[in-house]
Amino acid sequence: MNNFEKNEKNFKKMYYYYTERVKNVVYPKEELENCNEKELKKRRIEMLKLKYIHSKRVVEAVKRINDESKNELLNELVYTSGLLHDYGRFIQAIYHDSYLEAEKFYKSHGYNGHGEVGYKLLFEFNEIKNF
Repeated sequence: MNNFEKNEKNFKKMYYYYTERVKNVVYPKEELENCNEKELKKRRIEMLKLKYIHSKRVVEAVKRINDESKNELLNELVYTSGLLHDYGRFIQAIYHDSYLEAEKFYKSHGYNGHGEVGYKLLFEFNEIKNF
C-alpha cells in the first residue's frame, strides 16, 4: 500500500469520525425549533457524505489531469492535497445547517472561511499527522 492509499484510508476514518461526532452532539434547543434532533443529525450527516464524495471526485479529477507525471512522490502529494482540500468543511457540518451559514460564522470570527479552518485543524491542531 502506497502513502496515498494510506491517506485515503485515513480520510475515510476521518469521515466516520466526524459522522460519529454528529451522532453524539447534543444540540441546543434553539437549533431544534424547526426540526427534531434526529432530522437535524440526518441532514448534517448527509452534508458530510456529500463532502466526502466531493473530495473523492476531486482526487479522480486531479488524477486525470496529472496522469502524465511519473513522479510517484509528486502524485501522492497532489492526490492527498485534492483529498484534503475541503477538510475545513467537515467540522462545519457538525455545527451549521449550511456551508454558507458556516462561512458567514467563521468570517464574522476573523477566519477567511473553510480553507483557513482546514489549515488550522490540519497544522495547528496537528491532524495532518494522520495523513
